[in-house]
Amino acid sequence: VVVSTQRTWKQWYQRRVHGSTILHTTQAVTMIKLNTSFLRTVNGILKIAECVCIFILLLIIRFGGSNYAALSLGSVNNSFVGHGTVVGFAIIVPAILVTYLLGGSVSILELVINLIGGLLFLVVGGLAIAHNSRAANGSLFAVGMFSIVTGLVFLVDLGWLLKNTKFTFITRVEGTR
Repeated sequence: VVVSTQRTWKQWYQRRVHGSTILHTTQAVTMIKLNTSFLRTVNGILKIAECVCIFILLLIIRFGGSNYAALSLGSVNNSFVGHGTVVGFAIIVPAILVTYLLGGSVSILELVINLIGGLLFLVVGGLAIAHNSRAANGSLFAVGMFSIVTGLVFLVDLGWLLKNTKFTFITRVEGTR
C-alpha cells in the first residue's frame, strides 16, 4: 500500500514492508539560469539605480505627509500624475530587470519606456518643487529632487541604449509580377 501526502515542494511516500515503514523522498528540480553578469554592466547598474530611486520615492510619497500619511503633491491632478508615475514605474522597472536576469535583450519598448519615464519623472519633480511651500516638513522638495534625479537616470539609460544598441529592421518590398 502506497500512501502519499504532499508537503510544500517535497512528496513523501510511505510503504510498509514486513511491518516496518520505509520513507522515500522525491523532488522535482527545475533549473533556471539567471544572467547575473548583466548586473555588472552599465545598463544593469542604471536599472538598479532606477529601482532604488523609485523605491525611495515610493516610501517618501507614501509616508511623507503629516502623521505619516500619504503625501499630496498639491492638487488632485498633480497627485494623480505623481503617484501614478511612481507606482507604475515601480512595477515596470523591476519587470525589465527580471527580464534581463532571465536572458532577455534590449527592445524598442524599453527605449520608449525610458523616454516616457524620464519625461514623467522630470514633470513630477517640477510639480513637487513648485508646490514645496505648502508642505512644512520639506517632503515635497525631497520628492522633487529625487524625481529629477530619477528622470535624469532614465534619460542617461536611454542615451546609453541608443549609443550602444544596434537594431536591425527587416523591410519587405513587394515586387510586381
